[in-house]
Amino acid sequence: MTAIVPNPEKIEARDGLTAKAGDVYDTSSLATLFRLGNDQLLVDATGQSKISVQDYAVAMIDELERPAHVGRRFTAGY
Repeated sequence: MTAIVPNPEKIEARDGLTAKAGDVYDTSSLATLFRLGNDQLLVDATGQSKISVQDYAVAMIDELERPAHVGRRFTAGY
């Protein structure tokens, strides 16, 4: 599970919890935290690989506006 918080250093360490700095009210901030990979399959804690249509659209539009994987495959997951 990933927690998006302003100050991740203040979050108590727990098994299975990752804290990332971000502002849940700032969509551009959140866009930088969507999970990206190269050729590997991205899965959640239960081994499932899923992405919502909305998250997929954000990943594709971000790549079009700010290309980071030119000439390479990339994967996106939630």
